[in-house]
Amino acid sequence: MKKFIIKFVILVIIFTGISVTVTAQIPYTCPDGFTMIETQIPVIENGNTCIYQVFLCTKCQAGTYPGSILTEIMVHAMKPIDENCQCNPDVVMNAIVEKINDVNWLAQFINNCGNGWPPCSGDSTSFTRIDYYYPKCWKWEYLIYNEEPPYEYEMIKTAGCDCFCKWSKNFCWDGSKLIQTGPTYDIYSECEECSDPITCWSESCPNIE
Repeated sequence: MKKFIIKFVILVIIFTGISVTVTAQIPYTCPDGFTMIETQIPVIENGNTCIYQVFLCTKCQAGTYPGSILTEIMVHAMKPIDENCQCNPDVVMNAIVEKINDVNWLAQFINNCGNGWPPCSGDSTSFTRIDYYYPKCWKWEYLIYNEEPPYEYEMIKTAGCDCFCKWSKNFCWDGSKLIQTGPTYDIYSECEECSDPITCWSESCPNIE
């Protein structure tokens, strides 16, 4: 397996021109003010299920809006738990986006953030705004777990070039469950192509409704 991964890295560099960053551990490099959390997401394609480990950068700010808080959720990195079980990038993207938009997952996450969900009181300013960021540009990081023999290698797909697909939603709590208030808005891509095509490559943005 290690020889396969090494050969794959060489092929990536030769045939795509994409460089690979070498690091000794999972890249805990969230922007300042963000906290990294990890979650495992099942991805189903053609009847097969692969489990992906996804690293998210999250930020909570109390009092950004009257009676509410602003939350940011940024997809930062991902890797399959089993390297022999991988899915099409678009299928993986859709599974991740579905997960972080799921109200049950959000309710569990936000309870440990700021003052919790604001009530659905009919007040148009009583909501939690969530800004989502999904990478438009990606890069490979080549992980070395043992710095001395026997070496153990792994690749992880990480956000690159600071270009993201973005969308925002508002939520409130009706006393028993989380609901979305109003339509999704501010849906856009921060760029068309990556600024550094040697290090990064671009993928499509998710179809957000």
